[in-house]
Amino acid sequence: MPACCNPDTSMGFRDYVIILLLLDTGIRVGELCGLTLDTVFLSIADQVFVKVLGKGRHQREVGLISEVAQQLWKYVNVHRHPRDQDVKAVFLSRNGEPLTINGIQQLVQEAGKRANIKGARVSPHTFRHTFARMFLENGGDVYKLSVLLGHSSVVVIENYLKDFESRSARRVQSKHSPIAHLKLGRPKGNFKKSSTDMLDE
Repeated sequence: MPACCNPDTSMGFRDYVIILLLLDTGIRVGELCGLTLDTVFLSIADQVFVKVLGKGRHQREVGLISEVAQQLWKYVNVHRHPRDQDVKAVFLSRNGEPLTINGIQQLVQEAGKRANIKGARVSPHTFRHTFARMFLENGGDVYKLSVLLGHSSVVVIENYLKDFESRSARRVQSKHSPIAHLKLGRPKGNFKKSSTDMLDE
């Protein structure tokens, strides 16, 4: 993570915690901006969570793993510097004012550039998609995932499920392929795909 954020500075630590939180919860960037101090619950070790205000003004609880909860506590108590006591938003700008959606999008993109990420979209929504895919890959239930992501119906989550099923099928293909059970021997030389290879057609 140091490649994309400098946790030794208050702003770098803020960015680090934002990325952790997006990946750990899959919440929308607008929901992250809407987090306030009274919606963050970190005092009971086995019951750490945030209350998120989602679409349609529906509120839901999303849990945090202990490592993320610890870093969030540190940000709030050490690195968070509000302009004045009236500012209740959790994540703040350099001026001590609430971070905007655009501000979070920019800091995520900048973190991606510093980490030299290429060939992949770097955005807050990418973390949401990654959270959903890994939740399913790790055995999570599709209905619980729908609740955690704040969807009113599992129909909305079908795209995540299709992506997961496609990846899962591709990974086991070599194990079940008829060719895998034939003793073809090793090919001579290395496979090199040319510009005129029929695989391109």
